Amino acid sequence: FYEEGIDDLINLIGVDQVLYGSDWPHPEGLAEPTHYVTALEHPSVEDQAKIMGGNLGRLVTT
Repeated sequence: FYEEGIDDLINLIGVDQVLYGSDWPHPEGLAEPTHYVTALEHPSVEDQAKIMGGNLGRLVTT
């Protein structure tokens, strides 16, 4: 679950283990889901692509 800065999570488990997910339409999700985009300002564009779909694509095709 994303609650704090994503940088610590990436450092802990590696970017290849991080996925973006949505709780929509469930109200217990993030109050401002668009804030997730702001949290992705620090990772490289390549790492952003992994988090936003590349890692999931790798999982479902293996």
